[in-house]
Amino acid sequence: MLSIRLQKEEPMPKAKVYIKRLVLNGPQLPEASVDFEKGVNLVIGPSNTGKSLIIDCINYIFSWLPKKNDPRFRLNDMYGYNSITLVLETEKGNVILNRIVGDSSITVSGTDPDYKPGKYSANHNAKKSLNALLLQLIGIDEPHDILASQAGNTNLLTWRGFLHMFLIRQAYVSREGSVLMNPEAGVNAATSSPAALLFLMSGKDAGAIEKEEDPKIKKAKKEAVMTYIRQNVDRLGKRQEELSKALGESPAEDLYQYISGIETELEKAQIAMAQAVSESKSFMDQIYALNSRIAECNTMHEEFANLMSEYSTDLERDVFRLEGAELFNALPEVHICPYCSGRIENPPISYVDDAKANLAHAKSHISDLKTADTDVINKRNGLSQQVSSLVIKKADIDRHIDEVLKPRIVSLKQQIAQYRRAVELRNELETLRKEQVNYDAELFDRETEQEAKKKKYLIAEQFDYETIRSFEDKLISILTNCSFPGAESARFSMDAYDVQFGSRKKSSTMGGGYCGIINTMVALSLMEYLLESGTYAPGMMLVDSPLSQLSESEYISQAETIKDSFIHYLLYNKREGQIILVEQKDKMPEMIKSATLLEGIEVNVIEFTKNKEHGRYGLLPDVVD
Repeated sequence: MLSIRLQKEEPMPKAKVYIKRLVLNGPQLPEASVDFEKGVNLVIGPSNTGKSLIIDCINYIFSWLPKKNDPRFRLNDMYGYNSITLVLETEKGNVILNRIVGDSSITVSGTDPDYKPGKYSANHNAKKSLNALLLQLIGIDEPHDILASQAGNTNLLTWRGFLHMFLIRQAYVSREGSVLMNPEAGVNAATSSPAALLFLMSGKDAGAIEKEEDPKIKKAKKEAVMTYIRQNVDRLGKRQEELSKALGESPAEDLYQYISGIETELEKAQIAMAQAVSESKSFMDQIYALNSRIAECNTMHEEFANLMSEYSTDLERDVFRLEGAELFNALPEVHICPYCSGRIENPPISYVDDAKANLAHAKSHISDLKTADTDVINKRNGLSQQVSSLVIKKADIDRHIDEVLKPRIVSLKQQIAQYRRAVELRNELETLRKEQVNYDAELFDRETEQEAKKKKYLIAEQFDYETIRSFEDKLISILTNCSFPGAESARFSMDAYDVQFGSRKKSSTMGGGYCGIINTMVALSLMEYLLESGTYAPGMMLVDSPLSQLSESEYISQAETIKDSFIHYLLYNKREGQIILVEQKDKMPEMIKSATLLEGIEVNVIEFTKNKEHGRYGLLPDVVD
């Protein structure tokens, strides 16, 4: 199906751009230029003064690619002028476009920083096409595809795809067909032109087309999918048999009970595991505390040993002193020195009593230390026995954890995973069976359905009634302001994309001579509608000779009234945008012919006189009949 995408929910800001100047140059020729303003610009004068050439030059700059020997391509005969320059004024500066006649490239320069200077191609399919830059001028920054045919084909939205709605050349201004339909698009215009109109009004483009698939390919795909499903069903069936053998005779609906029972066992095992770990930790804490006490006993034993060593040393010293005293007392007393024959006084020995007292004290302490040391050793041995017992108990618990509880928990988890996997596989199998039923039904429908007619994509169905109604109101308002007969019965036909008066076409309302002015009013209505309510707005209208055929009408008086009212509407209604109207001076109302009557009106009148003695002869200097 065709997908219509809305680019923006809110209307985008209008790009403010207008034509500032047209310049023609040629080798060793004086420059020919025309200056334009915002608002209304009237280019008037007699025939053969270059008025229509202005429209053709602007059209050429706007990427027109005329075919060889096209009689409408009059730019080859411009008396040596072969360079066309168009200056566009923007909010940030200007964009200058230059094209050499006969060349398909356009050189871009200017002061607006948003537009890159360089050479661009007039062909919208080129890698660097001017089309993207021209669309950017009115706020279209990305490429968009629009519907191109009822078959659902799409084309790139291009500047020239809707330029005909705003630049109306003399050859097309009075045509009986809709001015909104591209006269150069051939049969594709029936869809592509309304699609471009839809995009400008609402921002809707053709996002994608889902084409109907070849029935043979569709059937082959279905059969392949069914084969794939059956293979999966077979594979899962075999897997189910394997699971059934693993689960014994338990029916499939008891799997959840198995899982619940195993989860209960797992919970008990995990509780036992936690208790065993806690008990092992408790034993470890006790062992740690007992080892600390054993270390204290070892310290006391070492201290007792040191003290006993000290007391033993003291004991040996006192014994030595007492033995020395006894030996001293056994010696004969000598009263005369053998060397000097002097008398010797033998002093009494005073340390014997102290030595005896110290000796008795040391023996008492040594006895007490031996008793205390024996107690410490006995206590240490008892603590060591307790540690050994606790180590054995902890080892038993750790072995129970490693050899019984942990494997049990792992085994239970594996069983739970296995049963859950079985449940998942059965669920998957059931899902595939349901999908198989759906595919069978779908395949049956496809095999028995009648070949559908090829869908037509009608662009008219994508227009919103409120949008068309709003545009229609603008059109009726302009027709009324321009005193057009039957304006109250006017409507916009979605069959012809043109104005109708009641049930009558515009050409049959008051004669074919009125088509030019009606087409111009339709284009003007679209320009004003887009500026006020549309999503994208070119903001300009260029039209060549819309009033020329009115004089041929049988309703001469009405024609004059319509003509005067139309020009009055252009001049006295404020609007955004720019209008460039090219017309013969003698077809214009009297107020345009008289400069006095135009005083105080904001209008830029460019007049060619075809008179060497008065005013500007024509567009090209020194070119006269």
